[in-house]
Amino acid sequence: MTIDRAIDLACHEGYPGHHVYNALLEQQLVRGRGWPEYSVYPLFSPQSLIAEGTANFGIEVAFPGAERLRFERERLYPLAGLDPATADRYDRVRRLVDRLSYAGNEAARQYLEGKCDAADAADWLQKYALMPARSRAQQRVRFFDQYRSYVINYNLGQDLVRAYVESRGGTADRPDARWRSSRGSLPRPGCREGFRARPRRVARPRSLRLLQAHAACAHVEQLCRPACPACAGAPSRSSRRPRWRRRTRWPSW
Repeated sequence: MTIDRAIDLACHEGYPGHHVYNALLEQQLVRGRGWPEYSVYPLFSPQSLIAEGTANFGIEVAFPGAERLRFERERLYPLAGLDPATADRYDRVRRLVDRLSYAGNEAARQYLEGKCDAADAADWLQKYALMPARSRAQQRVRFFDQYRSYVINYNLGQDLVRAYVESRGGTADRPDARWRSSRGSLPRPGCREGFRARPRRVARPRSLRLLQAHAACAHVEQLCRPACPACAGAPSRSSRRPRWRRRTRWPSW
């Protein structure tokens, strides 16, 4: 394991990564809103894009700017018996290699679509993602076999979370705002204030899409009650099912 992985694993898996993310899910959604469905985490779901993205971005939240390099040079390098004078050069190389992470996504895409075999995918990772060891590239291909397109959650999710946080002022030079904005990346299902949860009455459904939209809207009404201000005063429609009048169409002949 390389020395930079010490911070990566601690922040990604622990604080402020997965451990904090799951703790906030339980606090705000399971206990705060009484939604027990969020006590179960489906791995292959859109939620994983945010979960892995916040975990990866949590490294930058905990160590913004040059703080990571300073901590590694002053604390980790002496503990590992490495020369602290090499920390600057290693950090520059690490950041350059990180910019090639999407080459791994492309390797996974080609491999999972059957455009190359496992050996070719490992070659691609070594050539374009600069994985130094053949064993590491082969291990990554085995990850493709088991988790398939899950691999995009790490870098794409991180970029999405970073864009969200920085759009709200959470830049590297404003660490306090970055911490506050990072909490806002939790999933917040429900509807915005002012959203009309009850659909307008429709005499006849003209398509399956209309039926699906009506069902989804009724589901939102039940989901966000009573937390949503827009739905708090609306009468419940759960006891009344819409009656659709069926139109008979005769053949033209």
